[in-house]
This record gives sequence, structure tokens and C-alpha cells, in this order.
Amino acid sequence: MLKLLLLLLLSWSAFAQIEAPFAVVDYNQNPSDIEWRHIVTEHFDLIFPEEVEKDAQRVAHLLEKAYPYVTRSMEELPPRISLILQNQSVISNGFVTLAPRRSEWYLSPAIDPELTNTEWLKTLSVHEFRHVVQFQKGKHGFNKFLNIIMGEAGQALGLGLTMPPWYFEGDAVGVETALTKGGRGRLPLFERDLRTLLLSGQKWDYDKAHLGSYEDYVPNHYVYGYFYTSTLRNNYGDLFLSKLANQSAETSWNPLSFYNSVDRMTHEKFEDFYWGVMGDLIKEWKKRADELTPTPYEVKNLGKRFGWTNYLFPQTTQDGKVVALKKGLSFYDRFVLIDGKKEKTLFYPGPLATEYPFKLRGGKLAFLELEVDPRWGYRNFNKLKVYDVNEDKIVVSKAHTKLRIAIPDHAGKKILAVEWDEAQGQAIVVLNHKGKEIQRIPYPKNEVITSIDWLSDSEIVFVQKDYNDMKSMVQFNLGSAEKTYLIDKAVNNIGNVAVEEGHILFESPESGIDNIWLYTKEGTRQITSALFGSYAPTLHQGKLIYNDYTANGMNVVQKSLRMDEEQKSQNSFYPIYEKFAMSENAKGLESELLENEEYKSSKYSEPKHSLNLHSWLLLAPPLGADITVIGYSQDVLNKFFLSAGGVYNLNEKSVTGFVTSSWSQYYTVFDVRAAYGGRRQDVTVSGKEIEDKWEEGTADVGISVPWKYIQGRFTHSFSVRGFAKLIKVTNKISNDLTEVNDGALYSPGAELNYSVISRMARRDLNPEWGFSVFGHMEDGRDITGADQKGSIRSVDSRIYLPGLWHHHSFFHQVAYERQKDNFYQYASYVIYPRGTRSVFLQEFTKYSANYMMPLFYPDWHWSRYWNLKRINLNLFYDDLTGRYLTNHYRAASTGWETIFEMNFLRLAYPISIGLRGSYVLEGREQSNNYELFLATVLGTF
Repeated sequence: MLKLLLLLLLSWSAFAQIEAPFAVVDYNQNPSDIEWRHIVTEHFDLIFPEEVEKDAQRVAHLLEKAYPYVTRSMEELPPRISLILQNQSVISNGFVTLAPRRSEWYLSPAIDPELTNTEWLKTLSVHEFRHVVQFQKGKHGFNKFLNIIMGEAGQALGLGLTMPPWYFEGDAVGVETALTKGGRGRLPLFERDLRTLLLSGQKWDYDKAHLGSYEDYVPNHYVYGYFYTSTLRNNYGDLFLSKLANQSAETSWNPLSFYNSVDRMTHEKFEDFYWGVMGDLIKEWKKRADELTPTPYEVKNLGKRFGWTNYLFPQTTQDGKVVALKKGLSFYDRFVLIDGKKEKTLFYPGPLATEYPFKLRGGKLAFLELEVDPRWGYRNFNKLKVYDVNEDKIVVSKAHTKLRIAIPDHAGKKILAVEWDEAQGQAIVVLNHKGKEIQRIPYPKNEVITSIDWLSDSEIVFVQKDYNDMKSMVQFNLGSAEKTYLIDKAVNNIGNVAVEEGHILFESPESGIDNIWLYTKEGTRQITSALFGSYAPTLHQGKLIYNDYTANGMNVVQKSLRMDEEQKSQNSFYPIYEKFAMSENAKGLESELLENEEYKSSKYSEPKHSLNLHSWLLLAPPLGADITVIGYSQDVLNKFFLSAGGVYNLNEKSVTGFVTSSWSQYYTVFDVRAAYGGRRQDVTVSGKEIEDKWEEGTADVGISVPWKYIQGRFTHSFSVRGFAKLIKVTNKISNDLTEVNDGALYSPGAELNYSVISRMARRDLNPEWGFSVFGHMEDGRDITGADQKGSIRSVDSRIYLPGLWHHHSFFHQVAYERQKDNFYQYASYVIYPRGTRSVFLQEFTKYSANYMMPLFYPDWHWSRYWNLKRINLNLFYDDLTGRYLTNHYRAASTGWETIFEMNFLRLAYPISIGLRGSYVLEGREQSNNYELFLATVLGTF
């Protein structure tokens, strides 16, 4: 939310020429041919594509029934909010945001066992709506004042200052757990990572747990937040979180207000509260862990890890080697081949929208890569790929699918898949070895298939979840569509299923920890007893190979005992939710959700809702000369942006008005900027000081075309924009060649951006490989008869190469710029060598070499005020050679930059501050070559 406010602020900057701020443009829209409808209920305005009206009716019913139950413990009744139902994506997600205020749900249901055991839309109705309630709750005290003076941007700022992210997500997970039968707080998989760390002796202090680390893996704020908020409700009462929000909002001008409020209300320091929660968890989990007899096993991945690393979804080759997906703090996704001592990288997949136990059958490994739409940010697909281990290449690449799971048969000749289309229909699909569809069987959408595998050539087995939050395991005949229940419907979570060497294996948390179970005609049998969790089973020559989780990440292990030998355990789960859940009426909500209600729907008018004023800012910097008032409007479908405002200059006593707009309805994006006002300043002419008054206006019209493409580990981005500027000045006296004097300058041009960037691991400072280029050309001429002309050609590129060690980056800048300044000069687009002054040149080239490396991951904090996460070093050399007329100029410098990544006042948004020492080798030197600067990873040169 603070990033949102920063973006709004940065869209306005000071300028010498009157000019409107740039439009806030992104490309996250839906295709323009969607027919939108909406349902308006008492508390919600649901906006949805017409083909998913049945889902919209159900969502409206779920939300209205959930409203009193979800709002009760927060003591807040939010007003009507817009909810957009997205059906173009293969990703399962939901969020609530401000500026503009709305919620968005991605309808494709989650199949990840960690994303609750509750039906998807029911989960969103509780979890995401709880965020709506929380946001409204934060609109009190000083936050209310911020909302009055800044609109929703002020509310976002207040929430960011008032509450840590874990408060929002932890509370939402808690309510989701208490009000549904399968919320995340009921799942051992949700708490696994924290339980593992604490029982392995890795107890981080609060600041590291809250703000994260590059040195060690830290579970996310959902997990920590759930245990914090659950403890607060259990110890201090059902309504404590509501009272805490009220207290924190009263003094939210102080970013430490939340922690000070906890101190006062609990009569103990927050840090003591934190250690108390960790101590209680260790006690409860250790008590249960001491009762376990872990299954003995042999670890198959023995290479050096370089920090927390996971080897996921093991599959064996014919000669007994293991293929696994490797990822961690130092590694982005890659499939590797392990022989017990060494490992070899096979290939780098693209982003995996859905992760599940990928199967290697008949030498063929099938998986699904996320495929983005070149233009429409809300539309994406899954690309089916099949990798042949023996040929070491991709042999199938099927684009533009809506498949969710893809499993080869045991001979590697066919692929079994589950599809979820844009109309939210589900189907079982069979494809041949070339990726061509050979069979399609529609399957009811109210029984979501979450895992699937081949039982034989004609029969399959899968896990399904229904609208009543019940999971079951089903045997299904592809020819007759006959269905047989192997495991009857129950609330218990069933994870992934696998059929290996004629055995049906599956994951289940029935013992209180995720373990592997065996299905037989006589019943089910637990065959692993894990200390923290076991997953993704496969068999090789009768030996059980699977994933076992540890504090260092996921291992590939082989069970030392007979595959089917029973390994019993029980009561390993700590149900912290039970006490506060007694205050919630889950049965009442469940009974109301079973009812049915139809709502009136109508066509949604995009033009009618295009104007949506959500934020306004009054900018009056201390010691500044300008007072700026600006308002922001944006429709909830993100297609029309408008800002308008005015500037009063205290020195000139002049007023300027401006307007900025962008329209993203179609493939091309249109933007307009315009400003007009009076100006005044004193100038010296012939030794006399006179008052110079004039009128000035600017207009800028542009049209742009974006494009995006993912190619394995590389993402390609491209955009081109054509524009035309008009600067009109009347009665101005000036000798500044960068300004128009008493005339009209028409300046058309074009811009091009292209980049191809490799994916980054968490510890990476820059992409390992990459290239980017920005090009700008513009020609200006006076159209009122004066001999005032100018032109600019500018090209600026970056090249990213790996350094000598992990996370080192050797990156370069190569730039060229040329201007013709017949009485008009453009501002340069290229930054001059560090430590030197800028001089106007008609033509120049620049080269910059940078070697950046991480030095330390200190994870050190000073009380509640400052936390230092990482220290980086950048060594640089800059060289610029150019000319003005026949005069040649060269500037060169070398030096160092030490960059400190830190958090202040426990705010979750990191700030990087750099200290630079520049040594000028040639050129005009700055007065001070030691300077502080705000740094971004890609913006230090």
C-alpha cells in the first residue's frame, strides 16, 4: 500500500517548463471483447463476464450470508464494495486493495493442498471479505484524518503505518479456520515450516521473523500472523483484535503505534509476547514430536545446498537416478538429475503456475508452464511441455491451454490432464504422445479434481473436493465414465495421489502430520512417520522414494524399511484455533450457505463507471515554492485513468492547471497530457531587471503498444510509443536554449523499450543473464515562423552477466545520444559519469561497467527502529566521450558504492540507501564526490 502512494507521488515531479504529470499506465486489463455484467446486492457490487453468471450468483449468496459472521469479531460494517470476478487466468488467487477500492477474485479453484481444504469460493468469501472488514476498521483515529485529506491513498498509507502485514493475513486465516471446516489453520501443511524451524533450534528474533532474511529461510507472514493473532484472541478475548485496531489507528502517525498499543493492552512488551508465543509453540510441538518414531531413510541428494534448498517431486530413471525440481534461496526453478553424489541441471522451466508431483514415465516428464498473454495482463494460459530425458530435449510444447494437471501414463505414450476453462467448466482430457487431444470427458464443476493419475490404460484414480468441503478418492473408467469411491467423502484433507508399480499411494495429514499412505482393498495404511512431513511418493524396484521436509529444505529420501511396512503415528497436530473458534458460529454460517437465492443481474456499463475519484493529494514541500493539488480517478476494471489538478507558485504568484489521462480499452493504449497557466519571473535585459510575464501551455498525445512473452527462464517485454508534443509560449523573454521563447514548438517522436531478463532467486541482486534497451527519438520545430529547432536520438542499454560467484553480477551500460540544437536543446536521457557534472553535448557515447556482490546478510536490528538485512558492494567504472560543435569532451570516473538494504520502524517495505565514493579521472568534477543516494537494484547508474 505504501508502494501505491509512492507511485502516485512519483507521477508528479517539478519541472521548469509547464507540463502535466505522466499518466499511471499498466497493462493489467482483460480482453476488450468481454461482455461484463453485474449484480448489486446490499453490500457488494459483483462485476463479472457474462459466461460465469452462475458462479457470480453463488458468490453473491455466499458473501451476503457470510457478512454478519465475518464482521462480528472486528465490530465493523463496511459499505458496499466492488468485486471483480476474473475468469481469464489459470492462477487461483484473490485480493483486496485501495486506490481504487475493490476486491478481485480469480475463479479457477485452487488445487494446492495448502490453500485450504475448504471449497474455493467459500474460502474467498470468508478470507478476502475479512480483509475488506479490516481495511474499513483501519479508517478510524488519525487514519480517518489521512483519508479525509488524501482519499484512499491516505487510507492505504494509514493502514501501512498502523498494522504489520501479519495482522491482516493472520487474522484472516484465523477467521477462515474458525468459520469453515477446512481452513488453513486446521492443516499441518500450513504450520509445517515454522514447526520445523522451531523444533530444529532455529528461533529467530521478531524483527527477522517479521521482515525476512537473505541468510535463512523465514516462513511467510500468514503463518506467523496466524499464531500471533490466535494467541491474542485466546489470551485476551474474542474482540481483542478489534480493540487493538482501534488503539493503533488513534496514533497511526507513529509507525510504532501498533507495538505500543500491544504493550499497553497486554501489559507486556511485544517482544516478550513474541517469545512467549514461540515458547508455547515449541512446548506443544515438542511434546507431540517426542511421541513419534520417525521412519528411517537414506538421503539421496547429498550435494552442497547453499542455504535453504528444496528438491521436490522426485522421480526415478530406469538406472535409478533421481529427477527433481530444485529451488531455494539461491536457486530459481530448475529440474536436476541426482545420482546420489553429484547433480546435473537438465533444464530451466518457465514459471510453474501449478506445482504438483510431476511424473517421469517412459522417459517422459510432463509439466505445465505459465504462459502470459502478450497484451492482456489478466489473461494467461498453461503451456503443456514434455521433456524427454533420454533425448535431453523438449518434445512437446502445446500452447494456449487451460490445463491444470498433466500426468503421463506409465508407458509415456499418453497424457492425462484436467482442464478448467474460462466458463469455469471442468473436463478430464487425454492427449497422445504428441500433445493432440484424443478424449474429453466433462466432469461436474462442484467436484473439483485436485490430483489425478493413471491406474491402467482405461482407468484412472483421482482426488476430488466438493461444495460441502468433503474430499474423496475415486476410481474412474475412461470408457464408461463409471465412478467407484475408494475413500468415501470426509472432511479430512487428502493430498496428492500416485499410482506406482500397481500401488495407490497418497498424502494425508490424518495422523496430525503429513504422511504417505497406501490404499489397499482391505483399507488404508500409513507407511511413513515423518517428523515434519513426507510427500510425493514414488517407487523404484519396490523401494519407496519420497520427499521429507527438514529445516534445510525438502530432501529426496529412500525408506530403509519394506515399502508397505506400517508406520503408525497419531495426535501430532496442535489445534490452537479451538478456543477462539468457540466464539464463532460456524454451524450457523454453514446452514445459511446451504440455502439458495437468486439476484437480479444487468449489463455493466463501462463508460458510466469510468470516472471514479479515489484519491487526492495536497503537496506543499517545506521550503518549496509550489503548492500542488491533484486528484486521481481510475475505474475498477483498470481501463481509464485520469488525474487533474493545479499548481500555485508562491514566488511567481501564478496558477497552472493540468490534466493527464490514459485509456487501455483496446490493444493499443492512448495517453494524453495537457497543462496551461500564467508564469512570471524577473529577468535581466541590457543590465536592467524587468518583470517578465507570459502564458504557457503544453500538450502531449501518445499511443503505445505493449508485448510480453515468457521463454523458459527468460521473460521478454517490449513496448513502443509514438507521441506528439506541442509547447506554446506567449511573450517570454529568456536566453535558455532548453525553453521555448515566444512561439510554438511542435515535437513528435517515438520511444521503444525492450528487455529479455532471466528469472531471479531470492538472493540475486540482478538477473543472472539479461539485456535491455531504451530508445528515444524526437524532432522539434517552431511552427509559428521563428527559427527554433531541435532533435534528439538516444539509445541506452544494459547487459547483465553472471559474476565470479553465486549472486555476483557483472553488468554494463552502453549508451549513445545525439542532438541538433538549432536554438532548442532537449534534456539528456543518459546519466553522466558518477562524480562528474553534466554538460550539454551534441553527441556522445557512454560505457559503464559495474560489478555488484553481496557482502553480508547481518540480520541485525536496533530496538524497534532499524533493521539491516543485507550489505552489497558495487565497483564501477564510467566513461563518456562526446563533443559540442568541434570541441571534444571526455569524462571518466571510477569508485565504489556500498548499499545497505534496511527497514525502518518495522515497516515491511525495505529501503536501500547507498554510500558512493567517486574518483574522477577526467572531466568536470562535482564539488563533493562522497554522497548518499536512494538505490534500486537496477537504478544505480
